[in-house]
Amino acid sequence: MLEQWNAFKFFFTEEALDRGADEVSAINTILMSLGELKLWLYYMFLDWVLPKFSGINELFQSERSFITLVHFEMCQFYKELLLIFLDPRYVARTGLVKIEPSNSTHFQRLEHMYCGAKFTAEVDNPVHAPFVRNSDVLSDVKRNCRNFLVKGCEELRIRFDFSSESTFAKLYTLSPALAVSASSASRAASIVPIIRSVPRILSMENNFDLVQKIDHQW
Repeated sequence: MLEQWNAFKFFFTEEALDRGADEVSAINTILMSLGELKLWLYYMFLDWVLPKFSGINELFQSERSFITLVHFEMCQFYKELLLIFLDPRYVARTGLVKIEPSNSTHFQRLEHMYCGAKFTAEVDNPVHAPFVRNSDVLSDVKRNCRNFLVKGCEELRIRFDFSSESTFAKLYTLSPALAVSASSASRAASIVPIIRSVPRILSMENNFDLVQKIDHQW
């Protein structure tokens, strides 16, 4: 969208000249929107943040084995989003499952909220800077950016279990880096907790000999 911004403006300008009076009003509305700094800045924010969502989505579509890293990568991604708009001290002292993204008492001040390098550079552009400083444009845009992030984080909470007791969290134990680690502190002493969390694969009931054999191999 950003790459074609000027092309869109040129297209709709031409359309406004060629269309009848009954269609010009709608076209002018689009042209006015394309000329607004608010919309331009918001799209710059999206240009920065959407690849983060695309990146985590690509991991789930990866052809390589990824299941042992799902919980770790999702927690890192979720925390990265939270730190954009929440007080870092609140995020640091609170477990991910207990963080409430929509709790406004823990929001960063809008002027401290980072929205990407392009966004920052455009705000500092001498052409826009006086207008930004003397109006509520920047606050309004950042508030919309924060709303986007809050909604995204709320949806992630609904769709993924960030608890350290989840099955995905326990599977992290099987990641190659930990499984072959020489450090006893890094390597789990037993995989019984994992076996217990997947009863459809192997039930602990009446299968203790097999469970012991698997755990011994571990």
